[in-house]
Amino acid sequence: MDETYLTIAEGVAELLKLNQQTVRNTIDRGDLRAVRVGARRVRIKQPDLDAFSAAGSAMMGPSEEAARATFSQALEVVNAATANPELASALRRLATASTRLGAWVLMRKSDSASDE
Repeated sequence: MDETYLTIAEGVAELLKLNQQTVRNTIDRGDLRAVRVGARRVRIKQPDLDAFSAAGSAMMGPSEEAARATFSQALEVVNAATANPELASALRRLATASTRLGAWVLMRKSDSASDE
């Protein structure tokens, strides 16, 4: 059985739209299986990449488009249900702050993973 092996740079990082170091960190954590073919060379089997992508998609939940649609629908309900414009404004600020906080958490996780 002939298996396809991908490099970090030309294969995996490009396909996943990630930085090469992020892919290396993912391999080092054991989240993505890889084969070492020398002291510094690493290859990823296509089936392992497919399994990683499927697991990542499941962990991320709905697509960004679906999440935005759900958010917009909920916001419309809130806007329609209240005559208080301050409440809708507060909810928008809360959503924005939540998004920014999520970005900070992701950055800190990424920074701590690269420090290891």
